[in-house]
Amino acid sequence: MTEYQCQKCGYRFESSGKPYACPYCGEIGKVKPSPTADDLINEISPRRKEAKETKKE
Repeated sequence: MTEYQCQKCGYRFESSGKPYACPYCGEIGKVKPSPTADDLINEISPRRKEAKETKKE
C-alpha cells in the first residue's frame, strides 16, 4: 500500500493503486504520492546549502 495526499484539500490515505480522484473532496487529478522523509530532506538540503553560500558572500 502506498500513502497518497490530495494536493487540493490535503487529505491523506492509503491505496494499493493511484486513485483517479480524492476520496474526500472528489477533486480529479490532484492526488499524488505523499512525500517520504527522504524526499523532504532532499528538497530542503540544496536550499540550505545555497543559503549558507549566500551568507558567506
